[in-house]
Amino acid sequence: MKSMPSADPRYLVAFQVDAGVRFSESAAGPSAAWQLRVQTPDGAIAVTVFDLFVDGDLGPVHKGLGLEIEVDAANLDEAVEAAGSYAVMASSLLAASARAHVGRPLPVIAFELASGIAKRDMRRWFRELPVLKPKRKADQAAFAAIAEKSLAAPDPLAFRLRMSLVLHREAMNEISDVWRFVALWMSAEAIDASLKQHFRAAKIALVSGGQHPGLETLAREIGAAAFIRDASDARNDLLHTNEGDSADVLARAAALIPQLEALIPAAWELLLGLEGWADRLPSEATTSHDSELIVTIRFVPTVGMTFGPLIHPQLSLKAEFGPLESNPDGSVASPMTLHLTKFTGIEKFDLVSTEFRGPSGPVELTSQGFQITKAEDDA
Repeated sequence: MKSMPSADPRYLVAFQVDAGVRFSESAAGPSAAWQLRVQTPDGAIAVTVFDLFVDGDLGPVHKGLGLEIEVDAANLDEAVEAAGSYAVMASSLLAASARAHVGRPLPVIAFELASGIAKRDMRRWFRELPVLKPKRKADQAAFAAIAEKSLAAPDPLAFRLRMSLVLHREAMNEISDVWRFVALWMSAEAIDASLKQHFRAAKIALVSGGQHPGLETLAREIGAAAFIRDASDARNDLLHTNEGDSADVLARAAALIPQLEALIPAAWELLLGLEGWADRLPSEATTSHDSELIVTIRFVPTVGMTFGPLIHPQLSLKAEFGPLESNPDGSVASPMTLHLTKFTGIEKFDLVSTEFRGPSGPVELTSQGFQITKAEDDA
């Protein structure tokens, strides 16, 4: 039975994916594409996957895959969210079918596939930015202390600590709340047995009745006794039972991340005898989110221009810099003006919003010395 056509407008969202997979017959090209239309509970979607090549000194170099998703959505924000979910699934299916590395899909452009010259919305992500990316200064004393103690620790403590540290590193590389939670939970779980042995040796009564007495006892000692069982339940609901509302499970997992991020360093401090070590750490963890400028416009297309897979409206970006200045905290800043310039298929446009994101999340552009302007294309 055919489904009723959607009353929502159609959007195209394009992604780039770092991947060890290609569709072309040769690593030197030419680019090949694969297209698929799928009927989902939310309506019909169209998926286009193709090779991305750049010119290198020795010829074309495969740089990964382009991924384009067409979805029906009420607005641009919903389209980006829905297409993002399908892009993650498509990249996961590619990794499964090729048994090869396929990275995280990064959105590049999203726009409404309207007909005629009607105004429509478009969002563009710029990541190759001429800006100094924010980096957190490491505490040398904190690093030296944990390095000295952990490298000298005996087995099995050394092995369990190494597992915990590696899994924690993986969590810091995640921008997805789900996988950040999973990696953090595994990092904590890796040292549960060591914590149990520590408290027994110190003749401290263990919390009984749970599956993770070491973690629960530590949580009790730092005043957060109940949250380990909450985290264990969320992990089980997420990966095993899968009962209830999936959105609720995801929200529960995300809400537990700050507590896990605080508990794990406290566990390392205790097991290694590093009194006061966790207090030297930053109060909040960052993420591995790419530094990016996100620009949303409402534009009128050039007469006769039709957009679709592999045919997009385009904006270019130019930057002008002021003098470099040093701040008291050791960071540097430079006033900068970014010019959005008309490029392909855009007759005129209005700037709707701009947002700069970095490893610590959204940043107000004005606080970073940014100024956004429109400029006529002088290319």
